[in-house]
Amino acid sequence: MAYRQRMRLSRLAPLTGLFAASLALAMTATTPQVSAPDLTLAHGTPGTSNPPINTAKVFRWGSANWHDEFHGGLGGAWNTSHRAPTIQNQHGMLTLNGPGGTGGNTLWASFPNDHAVGRWDFSMRTRQYERSGTPYTVVLELVPSDKARLDCGRQNIVIAKFPIGSPRPGFELRNAGKKFVASTNHGVNTEGFHTYALEVTKTRISWFMEGKVLRTERRPEALSGETFRIKVFLTAAPKGTRTNRGRVQFDWMRYYTLARPNAKSVAAPQPEMQDFVTTCGGTPAARP
Repeated sequence: MAYRQRMRLSRLAPLTGLFAASLALAMTATTPQVSAPDLTLAHGTPGTSNPPINTAKVFRWGSANWHDEFHGGLGGAWNTSHRAPTIQNQHGMLTLNGPGGTGGNTLWASFPNDHAVGRWDFSMRTRQYERSGTPYTVVLELVPSDKARLDCGRQNIVIAKFPIGSPRPGFELRNAGKKFVASTNHGVNTEGFHTYALEVTKTRISWFMEGKVLRTERRPEALSGETFRIKVFLTAAPKGTRTNRGRVQFDWMRYYTLARPNAKSVAAPQPEMQDFVTTCGGTPAARP
C-alpha cells in the first residue's frame, strides 16, 4: 500500500509543479509591480501613497474635534472668493477650479476653525490640464483669525506651498519680522491625494507629510501665540502671463486637540530662519 501511495505521489509531482508555475505566471501578469518609491513609503518616507497615510493615526491623536468630509454642499461657515463652479463641493471634495489664461487671479476659501494650539490634518490633491503656460501655485496655511492682524501674512503658518506639478513642496512660518522656511522632496505632481499636517503647541510647531514629521521649530521668535483659521489659496501667474488651467481638491480637513500625547517622537531638523520683508500694501482688513 505504501508503495502505491509513493507511486501516486510521484505521478502528481510534475502536475503540481506545472500548476504552480502556471499560477505564478498568472499572478505575475495580473499583479501590478510595486515601484521603489512605494516600497520606501511603506517605511515612512514621504512619497506617493494610495490611500495617503493619515498622520493622526500614525501619531494616535484620537478622534477629531472638528472635521469636514465635504458631504453635501459647503457649510455656511465657509467663506470663498468665488461662487460655484469656480469654488464648490464637487463629488464630496472642496474644489477650487482655476481657469486657464487668467493671469493675476487668486482663488481662496477659508473656514473659521479658530484655535491657538492643536493639530490640523488635510488630504489634498492637485491637477493641471495644460502645459503651455505657468501653473497655479497652491498655498495651504493658517492665518490669524482677527482680520486686523493679517498684516501682509507676517504671522501666517504655511502648511504646504508649491506650483502645481512641482516635486518639492515648501512650508513656512512668519513672525516678528522673521520667516522660517523649508522644503522636501515629495511626489505632489502625481495627481493623487497626499496628506499634510501641522501641530502647534505653546512651545513648538511641527510639520508633517504622509505620517512623517519633517520639521520642528522651537525658537521663541517663531511662537506668536495667535489664534488661527484655515485658508487655502490658488494663485495664478502675474498679469500678462498665461496660467495653465488647474485645480486643488480636499477630500477632508480635520482638527485634533492636544489632549493625547504623540505616540512617536516629533524630533526633526528646524527650518532655516531668515529676515521677512514684504512690499504688501493696503489695509489688513481689506486683504483676503
